Amino acid sequence: MERLAVIFGTFKDGTLWEKHFGDSEKFVKFYIYPDKDPVYDGEAENKMRDFDEEHDSAGKLSEVIKSLGSCDCVAAVSMSPNFKRMAAEKKIQPVVVKAKNREEILNTLKVNFSGIEELVVKRANGIMEKEVPVISA
Repeated sequence: MERLAVIFGTFKDGTLWEKHFGDSEKFVKFYIYPDKDPVYDGEAENKMRDFDEEHDSAGKLSEVIKSLGSCDCVAAVSMSPNFKRMAAEKKIQPVVVKAKNREEILNTLKVNFSGIEELVVKRANGIMEKEVPVISA
C-alpha cells in the first residue's frame, strides 16, 4: 500500500479527542504515507454523538464513513468499547495511539506505518487480528 486512510476524533476546535472514538465532537481524515507528510482529507461533525445508542453499535462508524468516505484505520487516544469488536469483525483496523496532540498522532501513525499496513492487508484478506494495537507516541 502506498498510503493508509486514517480517521480520528477531535474536539470542535481541532484538538485531539481524549475519550471514546464514537463520542468525538468531530472526525478528521488524513492519508498517512511512509515517506512523506500526512495529507489532510477533510472533517465532519459527529452527527451521531448524542444519538441514544450503545457504545458497541456500528451505527456511529457508518455515519463517519458516509461523511468522510472509506478508511483503512480508525485511531483514538483511548480504547473505545467498540474497538475490540471492530478488531474481531470489521474490515477497518482500530488502533490506540497514546498521543497528546494532532502532530503526535500523525507522526506516530507515520512511524508505525509498516506495522499498521500489515494489519490492514491481513484484514483485507479476511485475517482479523483480535488484539487492538496500542502505540505510544
